[in-house]
Amino acid sequence: MKQLQFLALCLVFPLFSCQSNKQRVGLSQGARDTLIRQIRSGDPIDMESDPHKLKQLLMKSGMGAGYYYSYVLESQGDKNQAVQLLINEIEAHTAFSGRAALRFLNLTNNGAQHNFNLYNALIPIARAHKDNPDYSLLLAIGYAAFNQKKYQEALDYLTAIDPAWLQVYPFSRSANMLISLSQTALELPDWQTDLGNFFLSQRGGKETEWALAWLRRELPSLNIPMYRIYEAVNLDAQNKYLPAYQTFKDFIRSNSAQMTKQPNLITQFANIAGRAKQRADAIQFLQSYLESLSGDALFQAQSTLGALSFNQGQYQQAVRYLSPAIQNGTRGKDLDRTIWYYMSAMYQSGRIEQLINEFSRLAYLWEDPYYFRRFFQTVLNDLVSRHYFHYIYQLYKKGLRELADPLTSVHYSWVLARAVFHGLVITPDNIDKKNLYNTLLTDSLSIPWSYASIMAYVMLDEVPPFYKDRDIVPLDISGKVTNNTHIRADQDNALYTAFSERALGPAMVSDDIYALGFLYYGLENYPDVYPVISAKLKAMRPRLSTNALRLMGREFERRNFPADSISMMVITTQRDDFEPTKADYIAMYPRGHRVVLEEIAKTYDIPAHIMYGLVWNESLFQNHVSSPVGAIGLGQLMPGTAKEMARRINMNKFDLSNPQQNLTLSAVYFDWLRQRFNQNLIYVLMSYNAGPGHVRKWINEWGMYPPEIFVEASPFGETRGYVRDITADSAIYGYLYFNIPPSQTVKTVFPNLKRTLDDN
Repeated sequence: MKQLQFLALCLVFPLFSCQSNKQRVGLSQGARDTLIRQIRSGDPIDMESDPHKLKQLLMKSGMGAGYYYSYVLESQGDKNQAVQLLINEIEAHTAFSGRAALRFLNLTNNGAQHNFNLYNALIPIARAHKDNPDYSLLLAIGYAAFNQKKYQEALDYLTAIDPAWLQVYPFSRSANMLISLSQTALELPDWQTDLGNFFLSQRGGKETEWALAWLRRELPSLNIPMYRIYEAVNLDAQNKYLPAYQTFKDFIRSNSAQMTKQPNLITQFANIAGRAKQRADAIQFLQSYLESLSGDALFQAQSTLGALSFNQGQYQQAVRYLSPAIQNGTRGKDLDRTIWYYMSAMYQSGRIEQLINEFSRLAYLWEDPYYFRRFFQTVLNDLVSRHYFHYIYQLYKKGLRELADPLTSVHYSWVLARAVFHGLVITPDNIDKKNLYNTLLTDSLSIPWSYASIMAYVMLDEVPPFYKDRDIVPLDISGKVTNNTHIRADQDNALYTAFSERALGPAMVSDDIYALGFLYYGLENYPDVYPVISAKLKAMRPRLSTNALRLMGREFERRNFPADSISMMVITTQRDDFEPTKADYIAMYPRGHRVVLEEIAKTYDIPAHIMYGLVWNESLFQNHVSSPVGAIGLGQLMPGTAKEMARRINMNKFDLSNPQQNLTLSAVYFDWLRQRFNQNLIYVLMSYNAGPGHVRKWINEWGMYPPEIFVEASPFGETRGYVRDITADSAIYGYLYFNIPPSQTVKTVFPNLKRTLDDN
């Protein structure tokens, strides 16, 4: 969100008139198709030659065309015309009026250049829809009312917005700030606390700077204790960590009672202490207040002291603080964070058996099992590398299969199954080893697209049910005004049907339909607009329905935007209502740069489906992407490695952003690693990710392990995941496009993998 300094100025439009309430006639089907083709052509439209024609078409379309096409005009440097389209959208009283108003505010941040009052324009629209409020419209009116110092009205409009909607909307920070400042101007009870909470929830930023300037202007004396917090947050935002820490510490010392009113003070203080490298001092400082605190403040203090101690490497002390904190906490993110630190501190201090004994109790207390996935993956690796398979078995018996997140559960079951298979787990005499092994394999099957499930299915000599052969017809799109909307399975008509039939009326547009509009108007075809749209859609993913994500993934794949199709589909795999079909898998596993990739794979005798799996994981088929360490392009090659490989094939010049050259050098490197490691693809994949030097060290350390256990023992989490993911993704590519059974792909990567107990 840009700076809100423009709110200090009156916003005026020249084109709003009393005709805005008249009934508008929608375009005919032919006229609408003509309009869409004109917009999608990609050619700049000279609106000056006929300033009314296109604007009238956009205004009558009733589909938000003015809103969407404003992005194109802005990218072409014509911000004034973009603003004019937004004015028309507002004037037309379409479902996009609210969103157009917010975008208008964003584009006119340097002050109003038109003779029209936004506040007066939006009020009749809000009244017309008071029974079915458009929250984006209320947000825009709240801005405008605040701008005119109508603080009570601003507060009324802003607080009428559904908090759940505001929580996920990109403007939520600014809205919360305006609510706090409105309360300040009205001097409502507890306004200082509410305003303090706004600042504590931020770490600087433009909204914080603007709010501080407003406070200085409206409250010149600033005789309020909370102002010290604002100073600390502002200093922290400027990377002045030590002064920020000292300022915050001075405030708490002078206003310790505020910790009870605002427990999040304690967490923010600890965050600043960490950045200022003052954790030890912060521990000593907070300890003196423990006896005076109660309730949530006591919980936050104990949890914070535990986290600070953990980050200082004082694990025993962390356990002493965190144990009572868990007793005082309530379900939610803060308790999950406390449990994470508690389990980590117990594990780091060597209390593995205590952790296992307490696992079930802790698991029933946490709210989000996914929060603990990385912790359990780290523990699994450590237990395997230290040959502590009996602890893995004990965790399984304590209920990890049922209580952890699904991906963690199936992975633990798979690793434990193979440990039992190879006799690495000593089971009681009354346990039938074969039955236990088969039970563990069965427990590994619940996520068909995962590495663990694919491997387990191969062990059972079965093909994973990756997808349904037939598509689901119709795909239902959820949303306030779209409960009865259907998207046809026909790819050519699906997007048009979903968007055009639901975005014509004056009712509030759902997030699903709004997101589909960017593709409907083909904005991804404008190079300057595409990054903006891509970022906007990625931010929206969590609040889009599963089927909207599926449709967008399919459309991106069809239009040859593989990274975006994958981005949309990855989220769907985490949804409980996702039942993948073949069309979904094609969107999830697109064949980017198909002709070039398959030709190079054939030249260097690399299975094409494994090459696809590698590029999927390295770059998501983005040829210009680079990593933080300097790896570039589709195969993510380091320049030094690329130079050495180019020398081997007499390639004098190369550009790693060029798909042909990057894939060629990646294939040469892959083939060179095969020769060094005697065709062992496990070692090849690990070396491609971590370097051959590390892999040789791991072979010396854990080379006695069976291959699938060796992968789990390697110390680099990224490399472990890399081998698993490429194995699984290659199996899916092979099955989806090349009619290769998953068992054949697994055999290619793990040629010596024993499948039945009889093999031993």
